[in-house]
Amino acid sequence: MIIASIDIGTNTVLLTVAEWDGKIARVLRDEARITRLGQGLNRDPNFLPEAQERALDVLKDYKKIADSLGASKILAVGTAAFRKAGNANAFVQRVKQEAGIDIRIISGEEEARLSYLSAAHDFGDSENLYVLDIGGGSTEVITKSAAVSMDLGAVVLSESIVTHDPPTDDELAAMEREIHRAIVGANLVSALAAPLGVAPKATFVGLAGSVTTLSAIQQALTVWDGAKVQGSTLTLPQIDDMIALFRKTTTAEKSKIPGMVKGREDTILAGTLILKAVMEAVHVTQVTVSDRGLRFGLIYESNS
Repeated sequence: MIIASIDIGTNTVLLTVAEWDGKIARVLRDEARITRLGQGLNRDPNFLPEAQERALDVLKDYKKIADSLGASKILAVGTAAFRKAGNANAFVQRVKQEAGIDIRIISGEEEARLSYLSAAHDFGDSENLYVLDIGGGSTEVITKSAAVSMDLGAVVLSESIVTHDPPTDDELAAMEREIHRAIVGANLVSALAAPLGVAPKATFVGLAGSVTTLSAIQQALTVWDGAKVQGSTLTLPQIDDMIALFRKTTTAEKSKIPGMVKGREDTILAGTLILKAVMEAVHVTQVTVSDRGLRFGLIYESNS
C-alpha cells in the first residue's frame, strides 16, 4: 500500500509518501517546506491570510505529488497551531475544498503518541526510550507509559520575545525563563516517573526540525542527507557551542552556517534552548537524532 502522510505544524509542512507493507516503510518521497502557518498566533487568535495562502499552496502541491506516486491514502494531521487558531476549522474546510485533503486536528496527547510510535519503530520500544519532539508551537516529551505536552514551541517563543537581531542578552534570558516556567509548570520529571540520569540504558531521541537542523550543522552538511541525520548524536557541549554561535549572529549570518536549513534561522536559537533545557531537566548528556517523527507514526499504525 502506498500512503501519503502529511504533518502540518506551526512552522513546517512535512510530507512522506511511502510504500508500507506493515513492517517496513520504503520512502518514495520526503518533503519539508516551511510555511510558518502559525505566524503571529501569539498576537492574533486566527491564522493570518498570507500564512493560509502559503500553507494551501504547499498542500495543493503535496496532493499532486501523492497522486503522481499512486498514493491510495492521504493521512493529514494539524497540530499545535490548529489547536490554537480560532479559524482552524474554516481553514480545514478550505483545504478540503481546494486541495482535496482532509486534515484531522489532533490533541497534544495524540501528537505525543504518534511521535513515540515513530521513534519506537526505528529505535526499539522499551521502558528506557524517551522521545522529545520540539515543534513550532508545542513540545512533547514521551515515554512508553507517560507523555507531557508543553505549550512551548520554537516559533511562538521567538515571535513572542525576540525583537532584535541578534537577540539581546535580556531577550535570551527571557526565553530561558519562559522555558524554565513551562518545564516546571508541566512537572516534567515527576510526570515521566523517573529522572533519566538513573536509567542505566536510557535512549533519548530528539525529533523535528530544530534537532535535525542542529545535526546537519554539527556535520556541516551542505546538502541535506536524511540518512546521515537519522541516528546521529549531539552532546550537551556541542549544543552549548551552537547556542554561543546563534546568540551572537544575525539571521543573515546564520543563513550562511553550513547545515542551516533555510527558514529556520530566526527560530533555531529558541529550539536549541528548549533542547538544552529539557536535556538538563531529565539529566541526559546526549540526544539521538531522528529524521522521522509524527508523519511516520501515522504510517506505522496504518494497516497494510
